[in-house]
Amino acid sequence: MGNSQKRLHFFGILAAFICFLPFAPSIRAQGCSDAGFCSMGAMKPDQHFSRKTPLNLRSVGLSFYAGRTRFESYVYALTLDATLSIREKTAFQIKIPYMYTSGDGWFLQGLGDISLAITHPLVERENYKISFTWGGKIPTSNGDRRWKNGLPLPMYYQPSLGSWDLVLGASYINSGWLLAVGYQQPFTQNQNQFAHEAWENTGREADVLVYPESRNLRRRADVMLRIEKNIRFSRLSLNAGLLPIYRFKQDRIESSETLARVDVLNSSGLALSLILGATYRFSVNSEMKVLFGDRLLERKFNPDGLSREQVFSASYFYNF
Repeated sequence: MGNSQKRLHFFGILAAFICFLPFAPSIRAQGCSDAGFCSMGAMKPDQHFSRKTPLNLRSVGLSFYAGRTRFESYVYALTLDATLSIREKTAFQIKIPYMYTSGDGWFLQGLGDISLAITHPLVERENYKISFTWGGKIPTSNGDRRWKNGLPLPMYYQPSLGSWDLVLGASYINSGWLLAVGYQQPFTQNQNQFAHEAWENTGREADVLVYPESRNLRRRADVMLRIEKNIRFSRLSLNAGLLPIYRFKQDRIESSETLARVDVLNSSGLALSLILGATYRFSVNSEMKVLFGDRLLERKFNPDGLSREQVFSASYFYNF
């Protein structure tokens, strides 16, 4: 790519950033949801590719995440993200988030679900690389943290999804593009007990009615696709892309009236986000990343609470 073309791409992505920044104040509180599998291993954004420099598999980082839900509640997370080499070309990643959620007079905080992933290159060529990831999510609670007097809270406020998940993924990267696919399969239901009737005669009936019920929720599998364009300079790289996540089947809950398992209507389908990001490398060992995400399409109901209108994250990584 010639210098004039690089400048054109650079200013195009820069213009997109500038257009998006006015929305940033409203993010006071991903993009990918907190299920987090789209930032695991081969699926994560802004993966460095170089024909000259081998990839360093070892890093440790700290990330701050903030997201605003459709109900004007805010989700914050501080995440420790570490990657270690376990073989010459195989990387092991662990992510440990601490979550804080507030809104409608409620707030909860606690350790979020732990992500584990192993990534190994399947094909390495001079101009591209194909990698594969397998791993999972480990719940840190049963998804049923409660408010005062033992009243159950919606999944939007839970630090943990309360389920054991399998995660698989693969990516194709070259100097300018990243294409990734991912699959997340929950194996267990959680023990969340949020139902509207539990809040009767509390004075908060109108507040809870807007949240979908999630009693003994069984989340369904998700499939994601990441399409990302990267423009790289000596220290700065910019990226812009789309992140569709599709849920093929509707989530299931236990009816509080009949105790029968029922589908949550309109909880399947497509969620689509626009992602903009940037990385600045202070040195070979040190870098800073920022990411903005804006929801373009969403499912009508999200009993699992995994719905963000806008997200922002900032991360610092040390590579060694």
